[in-house]
Amino acid sequence: MCSYKSRIGILISVLTVFSVAEIDKSKLEISGWGFLTYGRFVKSSVQIGKDYNLEGPYADFDAGLKTVLSFGNFGKTRLHFGLTTAFMADDEGDKNVELKRRRFVPYLIDAAIEFRLKNGNNTFFTEFGWLPVKYNPQARNLGEYLFRSNCYPNVVVSGFELADKEKLIGLHGMYQNDFTENTWVKGDVFFNVEMGLYPLYNLSLSYILSANLERFIELGAGMYHQHLISVDDKKLKPGVDQFKYPRDLPEFKVVGYNGPNGDTILYTFKGTKAMGRITLDPKAFFDLPFFGSEDLKVYGEMAILGLKDYPYWYDNIKDRMPLMFGFNFPTFKILDVLSVEFQYWTYPWWNSAENIWKYGSPVPLCGDQTDDGAIPDFELSDKMRKHNDDWRWSVYASRKIAERIRISLQFASDNMSKTAWSPPPPTYSKYTEIMTSKRQWYWVSRIQFYL
Repeated sequence: MCSYKSRIGILISVLTVFSVAEIDKSKLEISGWGFLTYGRFVKSSVQIGKDYNLEGPYADFDAGLKTVLSFGNFGKTRLHFGLTTAFMADDEGDKNVELKRRRFVPYLIDAAIEFRLKNGNNTFFTEFGWLPVKYNPQARNLGEYLFRSNCYPNVVVSGFELADKEKLIGLHGMYQNDFTENTWVKGDVFFNVEMGLYPLYNLSLSYILSANLERFIELGAGMYHQHLISVDDKKLKPGVDQFKYPRDLPEFKVVGYNGPNGDTILYTFKGTKAMGRITLDPKAFFDLPFFGSEDLKVYGEMAILGLKDYPYWYDNIKDRMPLMFGFNFPTFKILDVLSVEFQYWTYPWWNSAENIWKYGSPVPLCGDQTDDGAIPDFELSDKMRKHNDDWRWSVYASRKIAERIRISLQFASDNMSKTAWSPPPPTYSKYTEIMTSKRQWYWVSRIQFYL
């Protein structure tokens, strides 16, 4: 029999040999990038009360470092982070402009461990950590609704080169079968912790099924069960706390609805989102070498941000159905992509997370709401329904030069939020859109280099 110390020594020796073997098999790749952004908000909105006017020019510089460590035959670890020069908006009514001072702010882009196994035509993939998620390859600005949105209240986020920057914290599994070189089917499952919008720490489940037929048509459909498993029902459905929200007081209308027949409905953050998308590429039938790989593609995406209706605020499912469609114009390889996208969404309330963060309420922001958090009477808010923002648009162009430089340009009236430009909480952060109608717009350019 080996002594206790001898067994410990043997174990350490085995682990050391294993670690050395893994190091011998490992491969470290390091890359970097940087970009200068310059643009102008030509026309934007200012809400009644404390708000910030962003009309005018803006500039920013970002840089980042990406490391990928391969270990064994199937595994990798990823760490990708960036640093930005953050400029805050200033309140034109305030003589103090200190908020305009430059600040350097680090941010995490990707941090995960992954495993990939390929067996014939079958590919199995899993990753865990802080995960970038993009399921619609064509979406340049609008779309990607499944993960860039909220159910109750509806919130949709878009912006310049944000379509591939949504993040989930959790586990992702994928299986793909390649029937032929140009035909495949793929399934993705995500199990994540809610860390983007309040209420936090609940567990959500989503799944997406995608298929491509001979490179001509690509289809995708998925569902997202937001806040599927709750850690605190009083935060998920605040109306259950009758001590904080008595049902006979006016404050109850921020969390619930007293119906005409005496029935009471409690609003909730919990909901299920659904998504469907399609891409058509007519070049699949022709050998046209003068077209670029992205030219002539037609694509669209539709979502339902909450399958269940609730009285008054969420009584019409059609209002919770954003629709995006786009087209890539042919540039004959002069540009990598030139896309035009439109969005139609009849949601009658403000596209804002203001009530979520400031009042923990699943009721949407209404036009005449004041800074004290008062929600208007249902009868009054009927006059506040807004539809001057039902249509949104975006024009995007990009070109990569010599594999080391990329130039991009965008003109848009989209769903970009003021949050990134407003001071940090408490009290002073803003969660409304920069542009609240299709007539308000901006342009922005970027030059990026790769190391």
